Amino acid sequence: MRTTSLILTLGCLLVPFRAWAQGPFSSYNSYRAYRHFLTSPYSFRTYSGTIPGYEFGQYTPDGYEWYAQPPGYLHQEITPHGFSSYQYVPPARGFVLAPLIPPPYALPPRP
Repeated sequence: MRTTSLILTLGCLLVPFRAWAQGPFSSYNSYRAYRHFLTSPYSFRTYSGTIPGYEFGQYTPDGYEWYAQPPGYLHQEITPHGFSSYQYVPPARGFVLAPLIPPPYALPPRP
């Protein structure tokens, strides 16, 4: 039991929680640019930006799980013909660090 908790603690230290961005926009400037895109009076408008990525780790009954979503790309247009949107989100990554549990001890057979 002590070995398992030690290994899970070390796994937590090796893969700390980190977020590349908090909220739907990665910065105040990107929020302002998107707001300008939505409220602009022109008939043809475009917006291009990044979708923030994130990663997290958590303890589960199976061990320590880690998951990461890399940043993506977003492009939107408003034209007289309508609205169009395109986004690319790269594939996610992750792994499970299983706890190391020693095998059960087997007693030798009695003669």
